[in-house]
Order: sequence, then structure tokens, then C-alpha cells
Amino acid sequence: MLKYLQKYRFATIAAILLSPPAVAEEKTDYRVDDALYQLAPTAVLAQGLYEGPTPFRELLRFGDFGLGGINPIDGEIIIVDGAVYHASHRGGKLREVGPGEKSPFAYIKRFREDRRIALPAAESLEELERAIDRRLPTPNLIYALRIEGVFDYLKLRSVPRQKPPYPSIDEVVKGQSVYERTDTPGTIVALRFPPYLGGATGSGFHMHFVDAERRLGGHVLDLRSPALSVPVDESRGLHLILPDSPAFEEADFSAANDSSGAYERAVRPRSGE
Repeated sequence: MLKYLQKYRFATIAAILLSPPAVAEEKTDYRVDDALYQLAPTAVLAQGLYEGPTPFRELLRFGDFGLGGINPIDGEIIIVDGAVYHASHRGGKLREVGPGEKSPFAYIKRFREDRRIALPAAESLEELERAIDRRLPTPNLIYALRIEGVFDYLKLRSVPRQKPPYPSIDEVVKGQSVYERTDTPGTIVALRFPPYLGGATGSGFHMHFVDAERRLGGHVLDLRSPALSVPVDESRGLHLILPDSPAFEEADFSAANDSSGAYERAVRPRSGE
């Protein structure tokens, strides 16, 4: 594992780690093994850095639940129950990813239920997100949600495999394949980030779907869902792994380049895109 991790620099964002040592009688809800791991900041996608050196077998040492991309940005990646699935550009057809395949960008953690929230039926993805936000104890933590049920309607997308010279992430999304399903059982892997982490992680929700038979998947663009009981995993720690490569070090991540805005548009394309 060390030879792969030497390719990266680690940055830990966790308020509890920056605090003075707790006295013996004090308790904290923070556990190092419950942190979210993020492979590369979101800005790498906005800069067209679509290839990374980390095999999925190494990434899975950090968790069993998450989402991300595969070299060289090809479809969508969903990680659930310790298995990695690739949703292709051809209608979201799923395959299980091999351990030696590599990722340029991903989020992963060990999913442990901290609370459960009851969600009413929702007529849209935006309505579902608002319902979740109303039921979370604070908007200032990192949340993973395992949203399972039979979805009345799903609008999903997957992006095509990219070739160098790599286009902008906006151009990648313009080529996305969009497909719809009704009455589909499955699991949405959902992550929610607070706004103050937006420059590194993106902010708000990011959701990928896999069906119950593990044949269909993709990035969630819209949905209609029944009333659901949803387990929630709260995280107070973020481990950000920074690529140690010339391409990363030479990239211009200044605010003028709108890196975070480009990522937000990719995750939540405007209507008609």
C-alpha cells in the first residue's frame, strides 16, 4: 500500500484534530475510522486532470461506501457494500470494477448508521434534498446517506470515456447520456457537504444510483420517491489526499478559473443540459 500512498500528500480537515488533547473525563463523537476519505480535490476535474495512479484495491482499504470516477473519466463509479461498480455511458449498464483499475477522484468511507430519518414522498430530487436538510441536526457536518427503496421515477446520467487532449468538465457533461426508469428498486449512495468545504469537496448533495440487481446505475439528476426510512452516517473528519504529480502541481487552481463552479455545474447540470 505504501508505494501507492507515496504518490499523494495527505491533508486532514477535522476540527477535533486541531483541538488540544481532551482531558480523560471528556468524551467526543469523533472517530478516526469514521472519517470520509477524498481522493483529490474536486478542482482536479475542473482542470481536466482525469487520470490518477490509485487502484481501487487500495482505495477500498479506506471504506466500503462512496462514489467517484474512473480513469480517464468514463461513466460513473458507485461503491456500495465494499464493491465498486462502473455505470457505462451506454444506458448505465453496470459492471464490477477490477481491483487494478484506477481512479482520479473519489469519496469513500466505512458506512455506519448514526441516525435514521423518515422522509415523506418526494416529487423531485430538489424536494427530496430539502426534506433531508430539514431533518438533519446541523448543516455543518459531512453526511453519507444510504437511500434504499423502490423509486417511482429516476432520471440518471453517465458521461462518455474521454480521450486526450482532455476537454473541460463542462464539455464532458455536454456529452452525457441521460436515461430514465420507473418503478425501480435500488440504492442511492448520497453524500452531503457543508458550504464551507465547497472549494475542496463541492457543496451540497452528490448522488449515484445502483439498482437492486446491480445491472443499472448512474448519477442522479432527478427522481420521484415514496416515503422512506433512511440511515444516515455523520462524519466530523475529512482526509483529503492530494496527488503528488507534476500535472497537479502545475495546474492553476486560482478562483478566477471557476474550478468549484465548474464542478458544481457537472454535479447538478442546469435543466436541458
